[in-house]
Amino acid sequence: MTPTEREHVTENFYKHANGARIVNVEHTEPLGDMQLSVDSAEDMLCFEALLDILGAPYWRHGLADVVAAKRFLDGGGA
Repeated sequence: MTPTEREHVTENFYKHANGARIVNVEHTEPLGDMQLSVDSAEDMLCFEALLDILGAPYWRHGLADVVAAKRFLDGGGA
């Protein structure tokens, strides 16, 4: 992987499309202010807390579940 591919991981998926399944997720509510990326150790702790709320198996959760869990973590309730 190039440094750019490490920073922008989706680029690698598109370059090697046979090895990954790419789908678009549509959502009507604007979520541009919801921070879900992992760019720091603090972000990783938040991501781990999000996974704790969702519970395994993680693949069974949809976007609405992730949004509700993130709002709960941010103090906005479920």
